[in-house]
Amino acid sequence: MTRSGGPTATPASPASADAGLACVVLNPSKPAVTESVRRRLTLALAEAGYHEPIWLETTVSEPGATQARLAVASGARLVVAGGGDGTVR
Repeated sequence: MTRSGGPTATPASPASADAGLACVVLNPSKPAVTESVRRRLTLALAEAGYHEPIWLETTVSEPGATQARLAVASGARLVVAGGGDGTVR
């Protein structure tokens, strides 16, 4: 209960939560960084109740917009864009 006497929200535990599908749009140009980001983000998404994420890599000719549309069309409830290289605009 809150100080006002109202109920408090109890977050679902990751084991029982089903947040759905998450897609990650990421530039793969730096493999060591990409692998580290993949591991950390996969863990964080799992803790939040998301399924194994779908990874959508950018290319020179497809810098991210197409991947974001594909993620939404696939039913993603969360789309994460990672950059530092211009991926996020």
